[in-house]
Amino acid sequence: MSEHPRFGTMPPLGHDVAVAPVTLDDIGEVRALQRACFTSMQARHSNEAETIAFHSLLASGSYSAELAVSVKRQNLLGAYLDGRLVGSATWTTSREDKRAGRIRFLFVSPLFNGCGIGRRLLTQMECAARQANLEEMSARSLIASAGFFERNDYRITTYGVFPLEAGESLAVCYLRKPLSIRNV
Repeated sequence: MSEHPRFGTMPPLGHDVAVAPVTLDDIGEVRALQRACFTSMQARHSNEAETIAFHSLLASGSYSAELAVSVKRQNLLGAYLDGRLVGSATWTTSREDKRAGRIRFLFVSPLFNGCGIGRRLLTQMECAARQANLEEMSARSLIASAGFFERNDYRITTYGVFPLEAGESLAVCYLRKPLSIRNV
């Protein structure tokens, strides 16, 4: 007799997902995914003005330029399940510490939370950072998402705010992980 997952849980899908650099053609899909993820998860912790300001950030020209640079460098990754984008994340070398990588905007479709897709994206970025001879990774995370990073051996170093338009901001924490620690 085969076992079935409990009602309301999803089976691990991390290995069924293809992780690949995102192309310019997928930028609109990345933004739509990020907007849906934020609305689904963070909107419960944010007021309407903060949510609108974050959505404005995603639609801004400066964010488009950031995404285009990430595509050019091939460090904007997409997680694809049966050809559908279900997760995305980008990483870069830290401006402050050239020995460290910095994770930016890791999102997984709410339908697939807990299936290993975020961990797969994270592991892929950490591997690329190791190949670039970086010693650690850092992340800025919304407070509601910090547990994901902590489960993957990141440690909170400080708390702060992520400034948005119109004087709005979001509560965040900053995390670090030595790249000598590998995800299991």
